[in-house]
Amino acid sequence: MQEITPQERTIMQIIWSAEDRYLTAREIDAAMLAMDGKERFISSLMTVLAKLADKGYLDPVKKFRKSTVFIPLLSELDYKAFVTEGFMNSVHNGEFSSFLSALVRNEKYNESDMQQLRRQLEALSAEGQVE
Repeated sequence: MQEITPQERTIMQIIWSAEDRYLTAREIDAAMLAMDGKERFISSLMTVLAKLADKGYLDPVKKFRKSTVFIPLLSELDYKAFVTEGFMNSVHNGEFSSFLSALVRNEKYNESDMQQLRRQLEALSAEGQVE
């Protein structure tokens, strides 16, 4: 899987936020316009959507003989896991303890955040997802 650009990520977030509904390019364009107020050429958006399809993030499917809807091939959670793994490997050499050390040293996070992390780890451990 390939990394995606910030613009591609914005488009994917719009698509993911649609939940069970698949969007057309015009609907994606309208959502982007509502977000940032910038007018775009639909052809430019179609180019970015084609790149996302080439990278394996979207499946463009023709519906109703004319419209194409864009179906995400990857969930937002799976994308975040992919990006996080790349970050962990490149910044922390794949070492979870290095990541946690950096995280807890950050003054932005408080004891409540750390308790939430403990609860999530305990829940994952109870489900057998963490050894």
